[in-house]
Amino acid sequence: MKEQNYLFTFGYGQAHPNKFVRIFGTYDSARTEMIRRYGNKWAFQYSEKREEELKTCSITELKE
Repeated sequence: MKEQNYLFTFGYGQAHPNKFVRIFGTYDSARTEMIRRYGNKWAFQYSEKREEELKTCSITELKE
């Protein structure tokens, strides 16, 4: 599977609402890394192609 940047969002009531985290890897490896970092306390996984769409919704990148 192709490696690329994936974006993971947080929902309301979570530690980082209206933020996203960028993780490079395959769909599965990026997801595994997100779970390692944040457990199940995040909302959705997107391809990097959707970044502009997220930003139009006022969702900004969480700088770790």
